[in-house]
Amino acid sequence: MVKKLFVLIFILISLESVGLLPGQANNSENAESFFLKCKSSLKEGNADKAIEFGEKAVELNNKVAKYYQYLGNAYNMKLRKVPDFEKLMYATKLRDSWEKACQLDSKNVEVRIGLAHYYIVAPAFAGGNLEKAKVHATETLKLDPLNGHTLFTKIYLTEKDFASAEKSMESAFKRYLDFKKKHPSETSLFDENILNSYGYELIKQEKIEKALKYFKMNVKAFPGSYNVYDSLAELYLLKGDKELALDYYEKASKMNPKKSEWDIKNYNAEVEIIKKLKKELDR
Repeated sequence: MVKKLFVLIFILISLESVGLLPGQANNSENAESFFLKCKSSLKEGNADKAIEFGEKAVELNNKVAKYYQYLGNAYNMKLRKVPDFEKLMYATKLRDSWEKACQLDSKNVEVRIGLAHYYIVAPAFAGGNLEKAKVHATETLKLDPLNGHTLFTKIYLTEKDFASAEKSMESAFKRYLDFKKKHPSETSLFDENILNSYGYELIKQEKIEKALKYFKMNVKAFPGSYNVYDSLAELYLLKGDKELALDYYEKASKMNPKKSEWDIKNYNAEVEIIKKLKKELDR
């Protein structure tokens, strides 16, 4: 009897390990169904439903990375909509969900990037931690060098380690140019704000020529953005080169889509500067 009992226990353990116990197949199917509903709710912008379905998916099957990934995405969407006193709760939930997804699938680049960014921007009381960000950035670097270098750029800028930031930034810049040639319609973590922000940081440090270098890099990387031309125009004006400043302000104003309040505000400012520069150059 004891021997038969041990055999039965062994069989049950074996079945459990391969997911063949009664009801497990149904649980997996139901979990997948809830996961698909979570994804659909995210596309519709319904954070509450996405959270509801995502939580049911992981409750039924806690071994699937994508379930935790999208549940984290749902918490992230909710985080953007709740009042400040609720943000910490959802921030913690999204972090924990992505960490679980990462444990289940260590090569998930999207999750690595999300976690690294979380640890960079989150305040200390919400778990912000640059050392943890570096861990995820290091793993991202192995899987996706462009986004890995971009993450390290953000980390070093946060630490004000400008020498290291420049090395990572220029590595990301070169890879971004190559990336856009191969994938012109796709996006990456590398964006115009990185070079632009660093350019203004250099201006604060009175390193004008160095700032010029990075603003020019930004124009090369993002030729379709009016803002990069606006920044370059501002720098030339600071240098006293009114003709080049005028050229770039005019280019920026023509490209400005005037779709948002920020665009309109910039456009109006550009127009006023253009008028002023033309008067000064006509004297």
